Amino acid sequence: MKADAKEPIPDAKSYISDAMELIGNKIRELFKEREYELNALLQETHEQFNINKNELSDTKLLLHQQLEETQKWKSESMKLKLELDLLKSDRDGSTEMRLLEYQNKIDRLQKEVANLSEPLRKDSFSDISELSGISSRDRERYILLQRDYENLQRLYQERGDELHQVRENFENKISSLNGNLSNRKRELINLRAEIADIEGLQRDLENAVSKQRVLKSENFKLSWQVDALSKDKTELQSKVAEISEKLSKSSHAPKLDESLAESHYKALLDVDIRRFEKIYNSLDLLAEESSLREPEQKIKRLLKATQNGQNIFQSQRST
Repeated sequence: MKADAKEPIPDAKSYISDAMELIGNKIRELFKEREYELNALLQETHEQFNINKNELSDTKLLLHQQLEETQKWKSESMKLKLELDLLKSDRDGSTEMRLLEYQNKIDRLQKEVANLSEPLRKDSFSDISELSGISSRDRERYILLQRDYENLQRLYQERGDELHQVRENFENKISSLNGNLSNRKRELINLRAEIADIEGLQRDLENAVSKQRVLKSENFKLSWQVDALSKDKTELQSKVAEISEKLSKSSHAPKLDESLAESHYKALLDVDIRRFEKIYNSLDLLAEESSLREPEQKIKRLLKATQNGQNIFQSQRST
């Protein structure tokens, strides 16, 4: 009976060793995978952050340049508008004064021509050379007045055309400047929208860096748990060896020693089983349920083997 009672002990030790080895390997694999993913994600986040930071700096510089250029265009546009208004005022005033002066001269000359032409209409002369009743002085004066009248008409037309051309040129220039100013305003709005998007990306990156810090802290916690589990594994292995040694000696010891060894063995196994359950529950946060089925089955087999060992001890005591 004593020889038969020794057989389940190596099985229990093997189950414990295999379960601890499997759990330790699983923890190390999860730790390495998590550490690799965290490092890769952190590196990618830092690289993207640096890229966006450089782009933000370039965009801010470009926006500053655009603002300065827009302000310059706006100032030049206002200056040109003032000059245009002043020029239009001066030109309109001087041109209108000249036109009024020309018009007065034309009216005066027309009156003189009408006065000189009155005898011609009465006598129905068809040519100036036929005006024998008019003195040569009056004829020369009439011819000069006719020429002055024609010159004034021509100057009046030229000044009117020139004024129209000047107005048209200035209107085209103002329209062009207004178009450039509108384009600058649209570019400025687009740049502000891009800066808002980049600032949003920067906030997202800052949140990602904050999350990375939390993940790094969790990584340290996992590392600490792995170290604690490794220590527990070493302690369990030493206790299993101690129990095996005591059980091997219990076959030659008195019944009292067997009872003491049995109670000691049960107490140690209960402690180990609770530790295994604690390890299993902690691993539930690190891995999926499917990845722990095998150690769970081994722990259940260990519990079953423990119950069998207790039954064997009871049978030994009864014998």
